[in-house]
Amino acid sequence: MMTTEPNRNGQTIPNGMLQDNYPRNMWWVAAHASEVSTKPMARWILETPVVLYRLEDGTPAALYDRCPHRWAPLSEGHVCGDKLVCPYHGMEFNTEGKCTKAPTQHMKPKTAIIPSFTVKEAGAYIWIWMGDQEAIDCDPPEVGYQVDPNWSEVHGYYEVAANWVLIRENVLDLTHIAFLHKNTFKQDDWITAPDTYMEGETVCYEQEFDLAPLSPLFCAGMGLPEDKPIKRVQKGRMPSLAISFSDWNVHDPAPEPGRRSDFIMRGCHIVTPSRRGQTHYF
Repeated sequence: MMTTEPNRNGQTIPNGMLQDNYPRNMWWVAAHASEVSTKPMARWILETPVVLYRLEDGTPAALYDRCPHRWAPLSEGHVCGDKLVCPYHGMEFNTEGKCTKAPTQHMKPKTAIIPSFTVKEAGAYIWIWMGDQEAIDCDPPEVGYQVDPNWSEVHGYYEVAANWVLIRENVLDLTHIAFLHKNTFKQDDWITAPDTYMEGETVCYEQEFDLAPLSPLFCAGMGLPEDKPIKRVQKGRMPSLAISFSDWNVHDPAPEPGRRSDFIMRGCHIVTPSRRGQTHYF
């Protein structure tokens, strides 16, 4: 029988799960690198309003998206050099969240401080650390292939009305592909679960398939006929809760003259909690 328990705010939790069911001391993706410019942008991350922007030299930065004076959204302001200027009274903030200038007075308001967040540009994304800034003990996951000229990259984004855990579970629940995506992927042989194992703290899986036609979705990109039997090995990794990879290792045993026989398509699934019940899905 399902029971409810009060949480620290006096609200009931249907199944005992904490409402804030995400860790803060880890790297999450804040945005695709192409989204962030010297024009500030607003984004809710881990139920926190964040303003993302670049300094005039291109360095990415992130602050709490509220001015400490009257809580105006700093994302409505503008960048001036290495400062973010509030649209309400022109107060200027550095990347540490400290007010360095208040045009309406001569003294710097020492108590006008807002949280700042460490961000790093890695691969095609801007990563953010929302927790204890002193606890940063690693770099974002290795994603250099995303900007490698030997790879072709296509990316997309959804804001999904669901908790991030549901999306993370879905992309690791591989046998749904033959059923839920039967009219799109048309890969009807994925009906048994792959072998799973751990490499350190990374969850991995691997599965080899018999000769069979490849999904039309990938035939188009690889230049393969939709009815040609090919060999396929699926390999996946989840190096952190924020990101997972699903590799389609494809081998054509009888390529046409002059055509390549081996291909790889890497699916990259990135999730970042947004507002409660909302998730950024890259």
